[in-house]
Order: sequence, then C-alpha cells, then structure tokens
Amino acid sequence: MRWAAANELRTDYDLTTGDADALIENAATNLWADPEDATKWNKSQVDVVENVGVDPEGGLTLDRIVPTTTSSAHYTSRIVSSVAAGQRCAFSLFSREDGYRYLRLSGAAPVFSDAEGRLAAFDLQTGTVTGTQGSVTAKIENVGGGLYRCQMSMTAIATGTGGHAAAVNNAPGTGLATFIGDGVSGIQMGYAQFEVGPVATSYTRVPRAADIVSAATGGFQFNPTEGTLYVECIHLTTPSSGTAGLAALDGAGGSTIRIRHGQVITGADFYVQKDGAGQVDTGSFAVVLGALTKYAYAYKADDFAFCRNGAAVLTDSSGQVPTVSSLVLSASTVATRIRRMIYYPRRLSNAELQAMTS
Repeated sequence: MRWAAANELRTDYDLTTGDADALIENAATNLWADPEDATKWNKSQVDVVENVGVDPEGGLTLDRIVPTTTSSAHYTSRIVSSVAAGQRCAFSLFSREDGYRYLRLSGAAPVFSDAEGRLAAFDLQTGTVTGTQGSVTAKIENVGGGLYRCQMSMTAIATGTGGHAAAVNNAPGTGLATFIGDGVSGIQMGYAQFEVGPVATSYTRVPRAADIVSAATGGFQFNPTEGTLYVECIHLTTPSSGTAGLAALDGAGGSTIRIRHGQVITGADFYVQKDGAGQVDTGSFAVVLGALTKYAYAYKADDFAFCRNGAAVLTDSSGQVPTVSSLVLSASTVATRIRRMIYYPRRLSNAELQAMTS
C-alpha cells in the first residue's frame, strides 16, 4: 500500500489475477482519530505488544493482541462518534495471524446490535469469512505477506454513540469464545477504520475527497455524431436511491450519453439525454457487486444499442445525439474499479458489441 498524491489516479491491484484497476471512490472520513494508536482501544483480557508486525506500508507498526492466561473472552473495543439510525456503516482493519488465526468483529448495542447481534468471523490462515450473524456483509481481502484486510458493514438500528470490538478466538465461528491464552500468542492488528457508507473504502487518516476522473473529448479522436464505448469494471457499490453514471459522455445543459446504475432501476441501463430532454432509456441488466462486468454501448441518431457480458443487445431506434464535451469514468458518489475503457469513433454493429463483451 502507498499513499496517492492529490489529483493522482489511484491504482488497485488484484493479487489473484495481477490486473491493475483504476480505483474510483466516493468521499470518506475515518471517524476514529489516531486509528493506529493502540492506546485508544479499550482492552478486555488482552495485552497489547506494540509495533511488532509489518504494516501495509512496509513499516513495523502493527500491534500484537495477546489473550491473557485468564479463562475469559479476549477482545479490544473502541467507541465511535454518534451515527444516525438507518445509516449503513463499515468497520475494517488489517490483521495477520500470530499464534491465533481466528478474528471476530462485532457491532455493539444499542446502536449496532440487538438480540440478533451484528457479527463477522474470519480465518486469517485461509483468508476466508467463516461466518456472519445479523444484517452484516463481510469481506476479507488478501494484501500480501500474510496480511488481510477484514471488513464488515451493517446498518445502525438506533441513533447514538456506538462501539465496535475485535476479538481473538481460538476456534472458527461467530461466537465469542472463552479460553485460556498462553500469554504469548495473538493476532496482529492495525490500520482500523470506521466510516459511514455501504462498504469499506481505502484506508485514510484524514477526510478523503471523492474521486472525479474525466477527459475532455478534444483530447482524443472523438466523433460527435456516432461512436462506441467499451468498459470493463467491477462495481463495488451502487446507489440505494437515485442513479450513478458510468463511462459517461457529458455536455452542458443536461446533455449526456451514459450507463446508469442504481437500485431505482434495478440494475444498469443505457441513457441518453439532450438539453435536458430524454432521448434513449433502454431496459436494464442486473448489477453484480464485486464481479468483473463488461459493458458496451453504441450511439448514432435513431440507432442506439447497449450490451453486457455478451447478452442479447438492447436497442432503441429513436433519439438524437447530444453535444458532449467530456468523458467521465465513473460517478463520484459510488466506488468502482475500472479495468479497461476503449472508445471507438464509429457505431460498431450489435454483433460486435456482443463479441467484445463476451
């Protein structure tokens, strides 16, 4: 992991495939001040050995959380500033096995937990989520060197000040295990983040502005009357209300050619608007979060088409092409990984759209 400079396009690498994706994320704030300071965490039957593990930046700042020799549950916890009922929130941290392999993250009552519980369990040896409980979405991400980023997201069920806990377990599962530690073995942890949003975004110590990546159409071989745009992406989030644009050709006065996605349209569609008046609105394809998706759309007066993953092409034989001036990779209100984007200054055939997205 490295820090990106201001106005630098960030790259996210897939350790499995080796692909490098442009990472575009919404604005985010880590609501925990001094997230790498172990003294900010409350301790219950654990000792903390500071600065023993290699962190995501290559330094030696991860702390070892060591269960005591008392028969008890063993965990650390921290309070977060007030959140509102109904807000989706994400808790994440980087962790590595160091004698124990099982990590349990949880949200505390009454803000994040009730009788049902909000829990996620992880195996730091196999790099897997071993269980969840309650309305929780969990993910584990391999960042190399035996280090994983463990993430859970949940919805606040009450307004107030909430807490989260990270527990060392001696067995898989969401239960809070009671056991006697050896006083030496533990789990390495650090770089914790709590944020308001549907999923964990990139780790940050300071508030991060939304990513806005665009290019003027005058900077490449752009055809204002017809064209095709192909994009490979991974949707990390999609709007729960409204829509977000992807691979958008935008102009002044409410003119746009774009892929839209959001729950309000139950997926992703192709939308064209000229001077504020809708021209094209195809049917939609389902959006699968976390999966590589290939889209292609083509535009020409009275000849529009949209395809995803080689499926049957959606077409519209009526509509005008608006005047546009910029290409915007992805909306700044959602998180998206862009693997590849290609613009063609002509309207490719429907068969070509299917072939390139297959």
